Amino acid sequence: MDAHDEAVTLYRTIAADRPAVFTKDLALSLLYLGGDFSQLGYHDKALDASSEAVKLYRTLAACRPAVFTNDLASALLRNGVHFSKLGHHEKALDAGSEAVKLYRTLAADRPAVFTEGLALSLLALGLDFSQIGRHKEALDAHSEGEKLYRTLVADHPEVFTKDLASSLLILGIDFSQLGRHDEALDARSEGVELYRTLVADRPAVFTKDLASSLVNLGVDYSQLGRHDEALDARSEAVKLYRTLAADRPAVFTMNLASSLRNLGVDCSQLGRHEEALNARSLAVKLYQTLAADRPAVFTQDLASLLLDLGADFFELNRHDDGLDACSEAVKLYRTLVEGLPAVFTEDLALSLLYLGENLFELGRHEESLDAHREAVKLYRTLAADDPTIFTEDLASSLQHVGQVFAMLGCQDDARTAFSEADTFLHGIV
Repeated sequence: MDAHDEAVTLYRTIAADRPAVFTKDLALSLLYLGGDFSQLGYHDKALDASSEAVKLYRTLAACRPAVFTNDLASALLRNGVHFSKLGHHEKALDAGSEAVKLYRTLAADRPAVFTEGLALSLLALGLDFSQIGRHKEALDAHSEGEKLYRTLVADHPEVFTKDLASSLLILGIDFSQLGRHDEALDARSEGVELYRTLVADRPAVFTKDLASSLVNLGVDYSQLGRHDEALDARSEAVKLYRTLAADRPAVFTMNLASSLRNLGVDCSQLGRHEEALNARSLAVKLYQTLAADRPAVFTQDLASLLLDLGADFFELNRHDDGLDACSEAVKLYRTLVEGLPAVFTEDLALSLLYLGENLFELGRHEESLDAHREAVKLYRTLAADDPTIFTEDLASSLQHVGQVFAMLGCQDDARTAFSEADTFLHGIV
């Protein structure tokens, strides 16, 4: 960064004296500096640098459009990325839209040179549309980009196959967002096959992309209820991430943990609870390692996964093990609630219900009652703020309380809990 910062300072000085000669160099050095700032996480500074570059290129393109329109379009693309990283998605969309218009003009005159730029700008524009929930427009942009990449691949497969594969995966996301899961599956299936071809030639470069695309393919199969095929896709992803994590654990352990978690979901969907348990147990160990190093990032994932693990133990009637998993989840959610109650209170309430169920199955009814009553208290607070979402959960937790009271022989308390639960349920109807 020091070199680019120094270059900007130098070019400012000489461009002030000779703007016709050195303005282009100042603009380019600002783009490089913006890239440096972005890599270091200084997105405000990156945006300032790229915005200044855009202004300079506008001036240059106004005087010499044949020379500098391409540079202006490229600068706008970078500017849009920086806007997006700061959450300014409407401004990112404006920058991206202008870049597409410029590349359309350029590609119309010189398609062999600028079709690639147009395709890339359309992908970026589609992502901007997605960020603000305009998924149909995102699909339109990405579909056009994908068609352009097909044209490029026909002439230069060794260069553009990776871009076509990536665009197909993005297209699959758009179809999914619109509920068009069959089309999402078709797009991502083709993307997977392209990545297989790329991996055969350059495994060190493209294995991670193949693994990621298989994870997404598993999502599409699951959405269509094709759980066996989802399991196959995610099992292959796990194998690939094992290899990647063995070589670069700092980079890929998170991906391996997440893929194992997804594999557990697929196994559960098929009633293969032992396999689900094995996958999630391995994932828990990985997330424990990750959370030990970066608790602010991974504690939530660990807590959620422990609840899933507790559910697997419950299905297998291993209530002691289920109790251990749920107890740890409750502790983690208590910590999370202290920092962000508005985000994690719902999760704490659910984990208390799971805890109470395991205690009940173990005959520890007094402790089960304590857990369920605390869950009721939390759901009362949640339902008071958002009855549409949480009233049914409150009613369900009251029913659990009633069941425990009945087991303890406290029939009046049981009737009171059941009666209140019925009142809430009738209110929902």
